[in-house]
Amino acid sequence: MREAELIFLGMLPPPKPPPEEDLYLIDAANRERRRAIKEKNLEELDEAMVTLKDRVRELVGQEMRDHISGKINEWFVENRDAKTGDYPDFPKVADGGSRDILNPPPKPEPVPVLTPEEEKKKKAEDEKKKKEAEKKKKEAEKKAAEKEKKKEEAKKKGIKWEDPDDIKPPPRCADAFVTAVHAAAAAYDAEWRGKSGEDDDETNFDQKFEQSLVLARLKPVVFEEIRAEVDEEMRALLENLKELVAAEKAAKAGGKGGKKGKGKGKGGKKGGGGGETAFHTTPFAWCT
Repeated sequence: MREAELIFLGMLPPPKPPPEEDLYLIDAANRERRRAIKEKNLEELDEAMVTLKDRVRELVGQEMRDHISGKINEWFVENRDAKTGDYPDFPKVADGGSRDILNPPPKPEPVPVLTPEEEKKKKAEDEKKKKEAEKKKKEAEKKAAEKEKKKEEAKKKGIKWEDPDDIKPPPRCADAFVTAVHAAAAAYDAEWRGKSGEDDDETNFDQKFEQSLVLARLKPVVFEEIRAEVDEEMRALLENLKELVAAEKAAKAGGKGGKKGKGKGKGGKKGGGGGETAFHTTPFAWCT
């Protein structure tokens, strides 16, 4: 009884509870359990990243390859010199390769050409804005002079004068983090809400990875890998095309030389025409 009184008065520490009731031990066990679950989940995610990446390649890899090669083929045709038949140089790896071919940067907007009436109107608006700016400047200088005068008068009277424009309301605490909170909430709604349960993680208490989200994040990675592979293939194709153009030009030059020496001959003309036909029909069949 006396020991209980001393414990109640705080003169003796309370007896230690049994291990199964010790809150500190229970909390430590929970932390260790969560750590083990987290490590296991990370291991499962790392293993799944490999298999899911292969699955993305299997499902949409060929579609990505066809899309990339088709766009590059179109770029070859659109940028080929119509007079000489020469093809453009393929962008270097350091410059991003086919990145700008697939996603061209926006073209600069053309500078509008104003008519005389529009130029006159614009000039009048600029003059009006200039006059308004000068008027505001004079008003600000006048207001500052009045404030200085009031300050001097208050100083002479021994009164502390405070500028009402300098008194600002204290900032709200929410302004410091509300943007980040809204952004985090929007990201959660877009990526996570309803993925595991109806409206929360009730069916994903162990926080397993969400396969659909992993697949969505792996697609850009696989796309970049395939784009690098296709770039190398298209560089080799472009070199072959340039060699064919050079050979065709050499054949035509040789045919013209034969005409000067031998007169009109059908062989050179026919051979040049045959080479041109093969050149136009074979290159792009390799990619399509």
